Amino acid sequence: MSRQKILVDTHYLIWDMMGHRNFTPDVEKLITDNPNHVYISSMSFWELGMLVSKKKISINTSVETFINDIIRYRNYKVLDLTPRMSDVIAEYKSDINADPADRVIVATAVVYNAMLLTADRNLRSLEFVRTY
Repeated sequence: MSRQKILVDTHYLIWDMMGHRNFTPDVEKLITDNPNHVYISSMSFWELGMLVSKKKISINTSVETFINDIIRYRNYKVLDLTPRMSDVIAEYKSDINADPADRVIVATAVVYNAMLLTADRNLRSLEFVRTY
């Protein structure tokens, strides 16, 4: 699986900064074996801000610092939103759940031809996006 883009879902970012408690050895190996090919969607910035504002997660710093730290820690690269994602979201809207962050993150994986690293069963069941 090397040399393949790996898009990390937002919950994996959280788990990563919280000490990898929910990482399986396979997930840890996938990330560490592909240090120059691991990405996050810029949509995760919004999602993290929303989770903190709704008190669904608690962090000991600002969201900006949290995000910058995880990017630096893992050398994650950021994939920005593109106009093409609008078409992907429109095409598959009935297949992806109603969560706007999930829709954009899936569209990011499709547009950038990346494998989505997610524990979300709904996203893992989608046939048009590669998941791990």
